[in-house]
Parts: sequence; structure tokens; C-alpha cells
Amino acid sequence: MMLYFLISTFTIFGSSLVHDNHSTLMSMQYNKETRSFEVELTIETDHFEYALNKYFITDVHLGESKEVENCDALITAYLNETIELYINKKPVELSLSKKWVDYGITTIEFSPIHHKKKVKRIAMKNKMMFEQFPQQQNLVQIFYKQEKAGFLFAGDVVEESITF
Repeated sequence: MMLYFLISTFTIFGSSLVHDNHSTLMSMQYNKETRSFEVELTIETDHFEYALNKYFITDVHLGESKEVENCDALITAYLNETIELYINKKPVELSLSKKWVDYGITTIEFSPIHHKKKVKRIAMKNKMMFEQFPQQQNLVQIFYKQEKAGFLFAGDVVEESITF
């Protein structure tokens, strides 16, 4: 009877502990006043920690008192190695400005990406966490003046671009 209870409990609740859905949301919002893109990334903390720990062979502990001292540098390095961003064919580096860890969700705010010329094209290669999670999906929303665009990186889709 006890074995039946344990199997039933794991079948009902165990599947919610381990799941195949892994996703991130990045927003790029153009600010006309500062003539720059404001970029923010929202990501599941435990999945991101796992990816960082595997990639750098460390134990980051995001948002905890045990967080490694160089955590922000590791995050910036990881994101710039797994995400390539181009504005008008020029590469752009992402630079972490702030991060918040709240209830299993990590939000990363990047330093503004200044771009004074007219944006004609935005291109991105994004394979963030694909190595660790084959079902990973990375959604990127772009808001430029009156234009809205979205990229969905998943499976074999690792490159996208939009022309304005």
C-alpha cells in the first residue's frame, strides 16, 4: 500500500518538479529621448543557475548570501558568448547593469545600448541555454519607434533578423 502511495504521489506531483519547458523573455525597448535601447531579460533562476554552473564549472547561488563574488561578470560573459546582437550589422555587447532575483525569477537589466543613427536592421543569434536544455525557447521582443517585432529562438532556429 505504501509503495502504491509513493508511486501515485510521484506520478501526480513528480512531473511538476522536472519539466521540459524552459523559456526566457528579452525585451528591447527604444527610448527616443536617450536614443538608446533599454534591454531587460527575464529568466527562470534555477535553470539559469544550472546553465551558468555547467558552463563555468562553478556554483553561483543567484541572489543568495552564498552568491559568488564574480557572479555579474560570469553572467555578462555567458550572455555575450551565447547571444550575438547586431544593430545595422555592427556587433553590440550586452553589459549587465542590475539584476533582481525574486521567487525563482531572475530579471537582468542591461546598460542602455546607445544608437543615434536610424536603425535599419537588428539581427541576433541566440543559443542561450540550448546546450543544457534541448527544449529551450528564447523569446525576444523588439520595440523600435512605432515598430514591433519578435524573435523566437528554439530548436534549430538560432538566427533571426528584422529590417525596418
